[in-house]
Amino acid sequence: MILITGSSGFIGTNLVKHLIHKKINFYGVDIKKNNYINFKNFSRLDLSKQEKIKKLFKKIKPQIVIHLAAVSGVNMCNQNNNLAYKNNVQATFNVLMASKEFKCKKVLIASSFAAEKFYTNPSFYAYTKKTCEDMSKMFKNNYNLKVSVLRFSNVYGAYSLHKSSAIHQMMRCLKKNKLFKIHGTGKQLRDFIYVEDLLKKINKIYKKN
Repeated sequence: MILITGSSGFIGTNLVKHLIHKKINFYGVDIKKNNYINFKNFSRLDLSKQEKIKKLFKKIKPQIVIHLAAVSGVNMCNQNNNLAYKNNVQATFNVLMASKEFKCKKVLIASSFAAEKFYTNPSFYAYTKKTCEDMSKMFKNNYNLKVSVLRFSNVYGAYSLHKSSAIHQMMRCLKKNKLFKIHGTGKQLRDFIYVEDLLKKINKIYKKN
């Protein structure tokens, strides 16, 4: 059984669609229902509630956890510190604790390229992701939890109309034949990745021993 947190989000929706197509057994949790795909194995769940997470783990007994749930975006997190801390740091701690207690075989934690740039370009979003990375490393070293951290950078693709990152704004401007506003010198580089290519990597990593 694969547990997917954030199963109603952009990447979560693409992962759910992929697993349904491959007929792989999974269970999704999120604070809201998926607007694009209806599937049975789903619960609304606030991941900051530790006892509720433990109850879910006891019920479904996941072997693999793919933790995608988070408040994303620099502006959103900077403007909503309490919400970001609760849904990013506290939620990840609870997922790691439950994964340790129920001896999950593999845990994948979604992080961001922002964590790599935290010390040179600090933001509250980067802080939450960097904290989750450090926490994951601690669980791996101290409790032998098989956890991997994945740093995403500007993922684009289906089910992302609500996204506001640079790559999504650029694509909207291209479709409407409008000028795209570039900040800074215009010589900076940005990584981006198509969601289907990201899913290939996620599948490869969770299948590794």
